[in-house]
Amino acid sequence: MRLRLPVFLAAAGLLLAGCGTPTQPEVSFYAGGESVAIEPTLYCSVDFSECGENPEAGAELEIPPGEPLQISLPKEVSDAPWLAVFRYETADGEQGPESRTKVFEPGTQHAYTLQPPGGDDRLTEVQINRIVGLQPPAAADGELEFVSNATWTLRAAD
Repeated sequence: MRLRLPVFLAAAGLLLAGCGTPTQPEVSFYAGGESVAIEPTLYCSVDFSECGENPEAGAELEIPPGEPLQISLPKEVSDAPWLAVFRYETADGEQGPESRTKVFEPGTQHAYTLQPPGGDDRLTEVQINRIVGLQPPAAADGELEFVSNATWTLRAAD
């Protein structure tokens, strides 16, 4: 299945008009001896009856080249299907392709260690997405895309 960061924002963004802000759980990230807990940049209740968008909620964290990123999720996130979409930079300074983890089944994964694809690659952006469904492809030859109702965004500090 194909997955793109903008798909999550676009699919959920269409549902934001006229919605309130539900309670927002934090996801924690740890790398290089530092940690940060962040609120979602987008958060909707499971039925999309209440939604809120907060672009300021994302955070930065120093992620050294070749180092993993540890992710801890609260029950409100891990009790639903979720995945991490990430970008990375190679040791040569080239931007690697957008990648993703597998989709984790509800209640099975409360923490995850995300390894950069290559030994000296550096993670540059990680987005945790709570999955609530699939969206039909836009084109006849396209693939199904995930619909997310909550997103937490972490960027690597320069």
